Amino acid sequence: MRALTPQKVKVPPIDHYDGTTDPIDHLAAFKAQMSVQTSSEAAWCKFFPTTLKGLATTWFTELPFGSISSFTALEAAFKQNFIAGRRHRKTIIYLMSIRQRREEDLADYIKRFNKESLKVSNLQDNVAFIALMSGLYPSSRFKIKLTESEASLFSEAMNLAQKFIQASDIGKTHEEPSSGKRNHEYTPRADNPRDVPRKEKYKKPRLENNWNNPWYD
Repeated sequence: MRALTPQKVKVPPIDHYDGTTDPIDHLAAFKAQMSVQTSSEAAWCKFFPTTLKGLATTWFTELPFGSISSFTALEAAFKQNFIAGRRHRKTIIYLMSIRQRREEDLADYIKRFNKESLKVSNLQDNVAFIALMSGLYPSSRFKIKLTESEASLFSEAMNLAQKFIQASDIGKTHEEPSSGKRNHEYTPRADNPRDVPRKEKYKKPRLENNWNNPWYD
């Protein structure tokens, strides 16, 4: 606390931590902001409580006097106290379970896959590529194109996906609007039982009235 703080150091412009979210995310944001301002560990310790609020602030003020001698010690105490709020990381098995839905276009699937891949710890590029391939819809044209290419990494697949999506969007803009009329109308055939109207198909044969016919016996 007696250490002098550099004058140009400012409070990091990050969201205040209230103890209900992942403490690792808050620490990462704090370190990123402070590392570009100063390397003074004392300054880090002084500015860290300014990024807390609510229960987190209460926790800090209740720390025993003189218990924090370095930012490493402060970081360890912070993580240990709020570990319950840490986000559970997903595994590669979870990522392999993500499948492209029948009515889901490629752009939406890629966006959803990327979002879920960020939840997997230590995800390797080639493993992410395999998971992406296995999740594509079986009849996907992009899956066929990806199979024919020499791509084997997730980053390469993303570049191909971006080009494929852009090409598809350009193709859609050049499609002529449908007139709503069929070019070749189907002409029903009388000798085809399937073309006989439903009412006539099951209609009973009509009996002729021959009672007034003099030739009727």
